[in-house]
Amino acid sequence: MPITIKVNGVDRTVDVDGDTSLFWVLRDVLGMTGTKFGCGMALCGACTVHLDGVAIRSCITPVDSIGTSGITTIEAIGATPAGAKIQKAWLDAEVVQCGYCQSGQIMSASALLATNPHPTDSDIDSAMSGKLWDLYPHTRSHQAGRAIDRRGRLTMIRDRIASGPADSHPSGSANGLSRRRFMRAGAAAGGGLMLGLSLPFANQRAEAADAEGFVPNAFIRVGGDGQIVLTMSYVEMGQGTYTSISMLIADELEVELKQVTGGACSAERKALLVAAAAKRWNVDPASCRAQGGEVLHPPTGRSAKYGELAANAARLPVPQNVPLKRQQDFKLIGTPAKRLDTPAKVNGTAVYGIDARPPGVKIATLAQSPVDQARRVFNNPHELRELRQTRDMGAR
Repeated sequence: MPITIKVNGVDRTVDVDGDTSLFWVLRDVLGMTGTKFGCGMALCGACTVHLDGVAIRSCITPVDSIGTSGITTIEAIGATPAGAKIQKAWLDAEVVQCGYCQSGQIMSASALLATNPHPTDSDIDSAMSGKLWDLYPHTRSHQAGRAIDRRGRLTMIRDRIASGPADSHPSGSANGLSRRRFMRAGAAAGGGLMLGLSLPFANQRAEAADAEGFVPNAFIRVGGDGQIVLTMSYVEMGQGTYTSISMLIADELEVELKQVTGGACSAERKALLVAAAAKRWNVDPASCRAQGGEVLHPPTGRSAKYGELAANAARLPVPQNVPLKRQQDFKLIGTPAKRLDTPAKVNGTAVYGIDARPPGVKIATLAQSPVDQARRVFNNPHELRELRQTRDMGAR
């Protein structure tokens, strides 16, 4: 039946059964995926939204119980004074880990701050207890409560990621760990091989150059617009992987960090782009250098942006044993940097697996009785299949 609810200041009419939870209405009907599913039983807090400013668990709130009350979700909490302060504090203090539960944390903290501008530790504990993040080995509610005064930054450790030729032990490293080996080992630990996986059919590398860019392997792409995109094989759990690896690729390719989406060790990529420019100008590659997302030829003053060279670079063979940038030439490695993935996790726009909706996808649910030794009301599977929007079912 049609039901009208006010979500983030806008009246929305949805055609659902009245006992449908507000959570699934927000996500599956209205497409607002910032609110996350955790337990489905109001225990973890990941589904928290505001109802007239009060934090509620949307997973157990029937949509027909909302009435004329206003719903606020993570997508709009930044427009409120308390929400804006909390989100800024989350960004400043780098509170997020994987970020999945951040919408619930922020919504709970915002409700607290709206009614109590100067909460004590006890107030924070009370408002933030019983949440999914209490399962972590450290108390996330305390970190969130102190976020206003904390300042956190990610710093890449310079002396642990030293420069040197491929497959050699650089003398400047205390443990013989080169950046290239660091990337390979890290990728293997994350379930993939970052630099060793090239596109198939090496003799047809031109196929990697589409109308928009240079795709030297299955992980990295230099677009025709100069943007560098990396498909990450790691899971970001708060250790700064997305940002630190992006710093590696930006430093090797001589571009600003904001030009990289993702990250990988890219000495070979830079060499290919330089070689493409040298071939275009019919000059020695040694007389060219990369800087600021361009290849320069100082003797003649010529320059070409990476995007202009991407398609030609894709047709060149990958050079072997390319030396990495020397440690004294680092511009980004070893410097403080704010995590690149934090803003999307704080404002609810980060996309997780549960948020993906490929064409034709079906959503399955497991119905489990909360009462021990209970029996099904429906014994005939055909009766369940007649329910609206049910495609198939199984029972045991």
